[in-house]
Amino acid sequence: VFIIFALVFSISSCAGKTDPSQQGSLASSQPAIASSKPSSATTGTTITVTLNSDNDPGGLGEVGDLRYALNTMNQNLNTAPDDYAIVFASPMTIQLNGILPVINNSSNPVNITIGNPGATPTVTIDGNRGAYSGFFIPIGNVTIQNMTFQNLAAKGGNGGDGISGGGGGMGAGGAIYAPQYFLNGSNPSITLMNVFINNNAAIG
Repeated sequence: VFIIFALVFSISSCAGKTDPSQQGSLASSQPAIASSKPSSATTGTTITVTLNSDNDPGGLGEVGDLRYALNTMNQNLNTAPDDYAIVFASPMTIQLNGILPVINNSSNPVNITIGNPGATPTVTIDGNRGAYSGFFIPIGNVTIQNMTFQNLAAKGGNGGDGISGGGGGMGAGGAIYAPQYFLNGSNPSITLMNVFINNNAAIG
């Protein structure tokens, strides 16, 4: 067990745990979505991702994909606080076609778990050759488990030319970004379990 801290990671506040045995990613495409209250043995709401596509990057997403799951959770959290688990119906690689929604855009610092239980990474988030960044987490207690983040990038604005040129903007978090302060939230707590960071960049 060791802690990952790297420029491509850019977490302001986190505890990272990894398993040194990385597994290969698999692709999957399944229909439908499940969103339900778990059994009485657990608390909170579980949303199941069943699609590996990302075909509605400018909207709410398709029913069943990760974008739709995150937007559904955010809409609900702005109405009433609740703990959430986002799980995946099968091993899959999700290639992004746009920036993902913020993970919890409410003012409620709830507990959120993303990824399946177990000891093997089964889900890969792919940034489409560095076109997009990964998770943005401004608030709450978020656990990410059994996932791989690859080919993601966050690029800040370019600086000006010449002696009087201004500095460029910050490239914040290629794979995961958790700022200490942001709008409704502050000091998010991030726990990583069996998470792998591969070929990501924060530029600027």
